[in-house]
Amino acid sequence: MYNEKELFRRIGESDESAFAVIFHRYKSSLFDYGIKITKSHTAAEELVQECFVKLWLARQNLPAIDNPAGYLHMMARNAGVDYLRRLSLDAGLQKKVWAGISESDNPTLQKVQVSETQRLIDEAVAQLPPQQREVFLLSRYEGLNYEQIGEQLGIAGNTVKNHLVKALKFVREYLGKKYGNPIVLVLVTFPGLLFIN
Repeated sequence: MYNEKELFRRIGESDESAFAVIFHRYKSSLFDYGIKITKSHTAAEELVQECFVKLWLARQNLPAIDNPAGYLHMMARNAGVDYLRRLSLDAGLQKKVWAGISESDNPTLQKVQVSETQRLIDEAVAQLPPQQREVFLLSRYEGLNYEQIGEQLGIAGNTVKNHLVKALKFVREYLGKKYGNPIVLVLVTFPGLLFIN
């Protein structure tokens, strides 16, 4: 068992196994903290994703951190404050969140959220062939099923499914190649947009 400071030093050297240890050690406590702030299961997952994605992308700074646990919780607090700041732009949405309504029932709230994780996914989606990208966007952002997408694009439902499977595989592989397996680990744990459902 390594202490957190040693793990941060190793992560700073791009040690993926050290990142995995930190991720598994802290994901639950950061998620619990996210629930307290956002009152939303989905928003808390987004908060945890954002913290760990940022941690990996800025890993060269980690060896200088003296208190890794404090650093992670500060990241979560900052992500929570950013979330609430975005939310405060719409008082009605804020009331709904504080009342405990799930954002999965609130597509407007989903659109309010902007995160590093979403930016990376958008970057990968932009690399897809046009029809795969269209299928991905209609499925993941418009919430259409295979048949609805097929009708809209004039293709069979099975063709839609094949396009979506290929698109999701490409996005996961793109993120893994460009940003490393730790980013994929975070997205697999909190899958959101990147898995068939």
